[in-house]
Amino acid sequence: VSRRLEQEAAFEQQADGALGEHERAAMARVICFSQEALRDFSEEHLRARIAAACPSLSATDVAAEAAERAKTAVSLRDVQRVFVFLRFFSACTELVGPRQASARRRALLLAVACVYYVRLDKTFRARFLKRMRELPGEQLEPLTLKVALGEAM
Repeated sequence: VSRRLEQEAAFEQQADGALGEHERAAMARVICFSQEALRDFSEEHLRARIAAACPSLSATDVAAEAAERAKTAVSLRDVQRVFVFLRFFSACTELVGPRQASARRRALLLAVACVYYVRLDKTFRARFLKRMRELPGEQLEPLTLKVALGEAM
Protein backbone atom coordinates (compact mmCIF):
# COMPACT_ATOMS: atom_id res chain seq x y z
CA VAL A 1 0.00 0.00 0.00
CA SER A 2 1.44 3.37 -0.94
CA ARG A 3 2.17 5.98 1.70
CA ARG A 4 -0.36 8.34 0.09
CA LEU A 5 -3.11 5.71 0.29
CA GLU A 6 -2.26 5.11 3.95
CA GLN A 7 -2.51 8.85 4.60
CA GLU A 8 -5.84 9.07 2.82
CA ALA A 9 -7.19 6.09 4.76
CA ALA A 10 -6.10 7.67 8.04
CA PHE A 11 -7.67 10.94 6.95
CA GLU A 12 -10.97 9.24 6.07
CA GLN A 13 -11.00 7.56 9.48
CA GLN A 14 -10.52 10.84 11.31
CA ALA A 15 -12.39 13.32 9.09
CA ASP A 16 -15.53 14.94 10.37
CA GLY A 17 -18.62 13.50 8.70
CA ALA A 18 -20.15 17.00 8.62
CA LEU A 19 -17.59 18.19 6.08
CA GLY A 20 -18.57 18.56 2.45
CA GLU A 21 -16.64 16.79 -0.28
CA HIS A 22 -14.82 19.98 -1.37
CA GLU A 23 -13.80 20.76 2.21
CA ARG A 24 -12.61 17.20 2.83
CA ALA A 25 -10.55 17.28 -0.37
CA ALA A 26 -8.99 20.62 0.58
CA MET A 27 -8.12 19.32 4.06
CA ALA A 28 -6.62 16.13 2.66
CA ARG A 29 -4.59 18.16 0.16
CA VAL A 30 -3.13 20.38 2.92
CA ILE A 31 -2.28 17.43 5.15
CA CYS A 32 -0.71 15.39 2.33
CA PHE A 33 1.25 18.45 1.20
CA SER A 34 2.55 18.94 4.73
CA GLN A 35 3.71 15.34 4.96
CA GLU A 36 5.47 15.55 1.59
CA ALA A 37 7.08 18.91 2.36
CA LEU A 38 8.49 17.70 5.68
CA ARG A 39 9.85 14.57 4.02
CA ASP A 40 11.46 16.63 1.23
CA PHE A 41 12.97 19.14 3.65
CA SER A 42 14.25 16.33 5.84
CA GLU A 43 15.89 14.62 2.88
CA GLU A 44 17.54 17.87 1.81
CA HIS A 45 18.82 18.54 5.33
CA LEU A 46 20.05 14.97 5.76
CA ARG A 47 21.84 15.05 2.42
CA ALA A 48 23.87 18.08 3.54
CA ARG A 49 24.57 16.65 7.02
CA ILE A 50 25.60 13.20 5.74
CA ALA A 51 27.85 14.70 3.06
CA ALA A 52 29.55 16.87 5.69
CA ALA A 53 29.93 14.01 8.18
CA CYS A 54 31.07 11.40 5.63
CA PRO A 55 33.01 13.17 2.86
CA SER A 56 34.26 9.86 1.49
CA LEU A 57 30.73 8.76 0.47
CA SER A 58 29.76 9.24 -3.15
CA ALA A 59 26.98 11.70 -3.99
CA THR A 60 24.83 8.73 -5.02
CA ASP A 61 25.36 6.99 -1.66
CA VAL A 62 24.67 10.20 0.24
CA ALA A 63 21.45 10.75 -1.70
CA ALA A 64 20.33 7.14 -1.16
CA GLU A 65 21.06 7.27 2.57
CA ALA A 66 19.30 10.61 2.96
CA ALA A 67 16.26 9.37 1.03
CA GLU A 68 16.04 6.26 3.19
CA ARG A 69 16.33 8.18 6.47
CA ALA A 70 13.86 10.87 5.34
CA LYS A 71 11.13 8.24 5.04
CA THR A 72 10.83 8.27 8.82
CA ALA A 73 10.61 12.07 9.16
CA VAL A 74 6.82 11.92 9.16
CA SER A 75 4.30 9.19 9.89
CA LEU A 76 0.62 8.46 10.10
CA ARG A 77 0.86 9.50 13.75
CA ASP A 78 1.42 13.02 12.46
CA VAL A 79 -1.90 12.82 10.61
CA GLN A 80 -3.53 11.67 13.83
CA ARG A 81 -1.91 14.59 15.69
CA VAL A 82 -3.35 17.00 13.13
CA PHE A 83 -6.82 15.73 13.98
CA VAL A 84 -6.21 16.01 17.72
CA PHE A 85 -5.19 19.65 17.26
CA LEU A 86 -8.00 20.18 14.75
CA ARG A 87 -10.55 19.10 17.35
CA PHE A 88 -8.89 21.35 19.94
CA PHE A 89 -8.85 24.44 17.72
CA SER A 90 -12.34 23.69 16.46
CA ALA A 91 -13.61 23.62 20.04
CA CYS A 92 -11.99 27.03 20.61
CA THR A 93 -13.77 28.52 17.61
CA GLU A 94 -17.47 28.87 16.98
CA LEU A 95 -18.23 26.65 13.98
CA VAL A 96 -21.69 27.88 13.08
CA GLY A 97 -23.16 30.36 10.64
CA PRO A 98 -21.61 31.82 7.51
CA ARG A 99 -18.11 31.78 8.99
CA GLN A 100 -18.22 28.04 9.65
CA ALA A 101 -15.98 27.07 6.71
CA SER A 102 -13.50 29.84 7.56
CA ALA A 103 -13.37 28.71 11.21
CA ARG A 104 -12.74 25.11 10.18
CA ARG A 105 -10.00 26.22 7.79
CA ARG A 106 -8.39 28.30 10.55
CA ALA A 107 -8.53 25.29 12.89
CA LEU A 108 -6.91 23.10 10.21
CA LEU A 109 -4.16 25.61 9.50
CA LEU A 110 -3.34 26.01 13.18
CA ALA A 111 -3.29 22.22 13.56
CA VAL A 112 -0.90 21.92 10.60
CA ALA A 113 1.27 24.62 12.17
CA CYS A 114 1.45 22.72 15.46
CA VAL A 115 2.32 19.39 13.86
CA TYR A 116 4.52 20.36 10.93
CA TYR A 117 5.44 24.05 10.69
CA VAL A 118 6.96 24.42 14.17
CA ARG A 119 9.38 21.56 13.44
CA LEU A 120 11.12 23.62 10.77
CA ASP A 121 13.86 26.21 11.02
CA LYS A 122 13.39 29.73 9.67
CA THR A 123 14.54 28.92 6.12
CA PHE A 124 12.40 25.81 5.77
CA ARG A 125 9.40 27.63 7.30
CA ALA A 126 9.58 30.29 4.59
CA ARG A 127 9.81 27.58 1.93
CA PHE A 128 6.91 25.69 3.51
CA LEU A 129 4.69 28.80 3.34
CA LYS A 130 5.71 29.46 -0.26
CA ARG A 131 5.09 25.87 -1.38
CA MET A 132 1.74 25.77 0.40
CA ARG A 133 0.60 28.86 -1.52
CA GLU A 134 1.44 27.03 -4.74
CA LEU A 135 -1.00 24.19 -4.00
CA PRO A 136 -4.05 24.00 -6.26
CA GLY A 137 -6.83 25.98 -4.66
CA GLU A 138 -4.55 27.77 -2.19
CA GLN A 139 -3.66 30.75 -4.40
CA LEU A 140 -7.14 32.22 -4.03
CA GLU A 141 -7.55 31.50 -0.31
CA PRO A 142 -7.51 34.70 1.74
CA LEU A 143 -6.89 32.74 4.96
CA THR A 144 -3.34 31.43 4.67
CA LEU A 145 -1.21 29.66 7.22
CA LYS A 146 0.78 32.86 7.74
CA VAL A 147 -2.41 34.87 8.32
CA ALA A 148 -3.88 32.25 10.67
CA LEU A 149 -0.69 32.18 12.73
CA GLY A 150 -0.51 35.97 12.84
CA GLU A 151 -4.10 36.21 14.04
CA ALA A 152 -3.54 33.50 16.65
CA MET A 153 -0.60 35.31 18.21
